[in-house]
Amino acid sequence: TVKNNHNPEWNFKAAFDVDQHTTEDITITVFDDDFGKDDSLGSTVLTIKSVQEQQLLNQWIPLEKCKSGEVLLSAEFISNTSIEQQKLLEVGITVGKEEVNSTEFATKELITKDLVNEENQKTSEKGAKGLINILKTDNNISTEPDKTVVCPESEPSKYVEEIHLEPQQKTEILTIKEKTPELVFEKTTESLPLPQKTLEAGQIVITVHKARDIEKKGMLGKADPYVKMTLGNQKAKSATVNNDYNPEWNFKAAFDVDQHTTEDITITVFDDDFGKDDSLGSTVLSINTVQEHQQLLNQWIPLKQCKSGEVLLSA
Repeated sequence: TVKNNHNPEWNFKAAFDVDQHTTEDITITVFDDDFGKDDSLGSTVLTIKSVQEQQLLNQWIPLEKCKSGEVLLSAEFISNTSIEQQKLLEVGITVGKEEVNSTEFATKELITKDLVNEENQKTSEKGAKGLINILKTDNNISTEPDKTVVCPESEPSKYVEEIHLEPQQKTEILTIKEKTPELVFEKTTESLPLPQKTLEAGQIVITVHKARDIEKKGMLGKADPYVKMTLGNQKAKSATVNNDYNPEWNFKAAFDVDQHTTEDITITVFDDDFGKDDSLGSTVLSINTVQEHQQLLNQWIPLKQCKSGEVLLSA
């Protein structure tokens, strides 16, 4: 909603699915966001066939069922074939990127593996040569490859049974790549509740000016209406206007509200009668809405739970 503007700018985009069974056209209506029932400010109909034949780009379309007004529209038709081709193209681009990344990764792994194997081989050769040199310096140890060397029991640390230099084994490096789990988003038609704003502490002052077209009840077809307003334990009641279906009260009442107030204000018109007073209709005034708009001035609000009737309010 664009507030307090006779030349609103929305830039609002929406998509609609159509097929061979679609028989209706698209209705575009401008409404006035107001208390009670939102009034229509005009509407127009966009034919699907015309959009399929030719793209609509920045066209001013006059509104109907109103005195004045136009809307600036753009529209285009996208076939299912084009949508599928676009999806395949996006998937191809993604797969191509993954293949390039995989090739680069495999090349890096092979280079790393070769470097490690070469380093291990050099280290092994140095270790074998060092061991032979140590054995050569000891007079009690023979360096002949197939001869058994026996040392006295008093020097077990120098006992070497046989010398076998085995060829260096290759070292394999295995890298486990962890796959990032994919996020799956599901469409839902359920609307999420919007968080309610915290009320500001203060007073809501309401004036019920009058009513019109109140429902006729009873055998005599006569009404003695009064209005009653309720907010939790706070209540206010007007004077009774005798025998009038278009009563005028100009009744004012104030209600205290704060951040702990959870209810709204109920406004009910009653018929003052013997015994139980019959309800002639009611409406609910949202405190959040009043605080958001700051002021409600001379608004006709339709009564509910009745056949007819409205009340003129200010708040």
